[in-house]
Amino acid sequence: MLNAVERKNRKKVEEGKIELLLADVLCLPLDDSSIDKAYTVNTVYFWQDIHQGFSEIKRVLKPGGLFLNVIYVKEWLDKLPMTQYGFSKYKVEEIEKITGESGLKIENIFVIQENKSVCVVAKKHEKNDVNKKEAENGNEL
Repeated sequence: MLNAVERKNRKKVEEGKIELLLADVLCLPLDDSSIDKAYTVNTVYFWQDIHQGFSEIKRVLKPGGLFLNVIYVKEWLDKLPMTQYGFSKYKVEEIEKITGESGLKIENIFVIQENKSVCVVAKKHEKNDVNKKEAENGNEL
């Protein structure tokens, strides 16, 4: 898949507009706050630890960075015989909860196909957002 994506985006890769890599989401070979955007399409079902995966994505996103997570919903996956083996299936509400617990803020949820697939768009808090929240709580950083 990486080779196919590299071929499709050859010009952007050559221009340095995008960088593609193959890595384990549980241990990304990227510096803290080093990327603007991350996305995944139909992979969370196979992550060994979804909470750690989301935390790792938050770690590498810059403040204000976006994470797009495209998934088939649990109810749809339950209809497919192959998903009985090796799939962790999630309801949209579960993905929302895990996203929030990781410290990312959901910006929007786009329904791609009703009762089948969605794209959850989450954002890493801006540093100013964290400072405002701390100030509202009476805490200073």
